[in-house]
Amino acid sequence: MKCDNVLHKFKLSPSILAADFTRISEMVQTAENAGVDYIHIDVMDGHFVKPITMGERMISAIRNITKLPLDIHMMVNHPENHYKSFIDAGADLLTIHIESLCDIKNLISEIKQYSVQVSVAVKPQTSLQTIENILDQLDGVLVMTVEPGYSGQPFLPKMLPKIRKLHQMLEDLGLSLEIGVDGGIDPDTAPLVYESGARMLVAGSAIYSPDFSIQDGVSSIRSSVAIE
Repeated sequence: MKCDNVLHKFKLSPSILAADFTRISEMVQTAENAGVDYIHIDVMDGHFVKPITMGERMISAIRNITKLPLDIHMMVNHPENHYKSFIDAGADLLTIHIESLCDIKNLISEIKQYSVQVSVAVKPQTSLQTIENILDQLDGVLVMTVEPGYSGQPFLPKMLPKIRKLHQMLEDLGLSLEIGVDGGIDPDTAPLVYESGARMLVAGSAIYSPDFSIQDGVSSIRSSVAIE
């Protein structure tokens, strides 16, 4: 996550939570052909957030149909119980919530032993101070721009100052971590988060929609950020 994408100004990671699961192979491969950078897989345990979604079997299945890096968003209370099976299934990037019930510093160190990238996610109400002492161990930070748990929620504009603050924190510390955003990302909000410092955009219903093609969804988000 520390290397800039040479083809685009930002990385785009479609969340398959918004996809049609009866056509998941087609949905992933079409997104890959449309030029996305990652595939975002939301793992929810029914405790950290209410829904229960998918786990290592889905990660393994997706790994078999795409060469893209798999971005696993672990919305689980005890990520230490699951991370190894996700790595074995083909994960390239694990995102852990700072609010989860784990020893975050120790867990990051454990995951790094497997040469997998590690990011930390923060909910809208969580202060950036909670992650300040681990920033130098991370590959990225994911700022939630909706409350986690459900696809299709409206973007929270009050998160823009938080993204800008994080960007400034990283500059002040001399760290080149990539700032990601997740929630309500579409052609209207993509320019706002980009201008605030985000360089990894997770989008669900703005890519996977019955109203337009996956290619059109990807192109609309890409073109919404003006080329300088």
